[in-house]
Amino acid sequence: MQIFYTKKSIILLIIILFFYPWYAQTQDSKFFICPLTEILGSRNGPAIGGGISIGAGDDVTMGTRVMFFTDSEGFNSLEIGVFLRLFPFDGNIFNGLFFQLNGGAVVFVRDESVSLPTDVGTISAFVSAGWRFLLGNRFFVEPSVRIGTPYIFGGGVSAGIRF
Repeated sequence: MQIFYTKKSIILLIIILFFYPWYAQTQDSKFFICPLTEILGSRNGPAIGGGISIGAGDDVTMGTRVMFFTDSEGFNSLEIGVFLRLFPFDGNIFNGLFFQLNGGAVVFVRDESVSLPTDVGTISAFVSAGWRFLLGNRFFVEPSVRIGTPYIFGGGVSAGIRF
């Protein structure tokens, strides 16, 4: 099944997302969505990836994230997981320092043949720290760093909208 998007429908979606009065960053704002990108340290060198994060909450934010990573040697991974985010200062979920606990699964795909089971997938568990910078009253940017498994370390940035 193929889905076709016309130029007019994409323009209409952009207009709705950016000009509709979502009233984000108010006290009623509890839901956010943001695309993100990261560079991670893998066993084959740096892995670059992108994905999406969706979350909601008051003092503690919970959500899910999906990321796809690839490196220069044809080693790809799909990371699917959930997160729990804490803003340590005054429970402010709108900006400032945050710490995030992440857990889920990673599925590996190689261009060559795979050997079971470790080349197929493993547990993904890591801790992130970052800072949310507000851009106006709706949008934000979040640079962050992470440590954990299966990637030892990494860093990235996300940009999103709260509504």
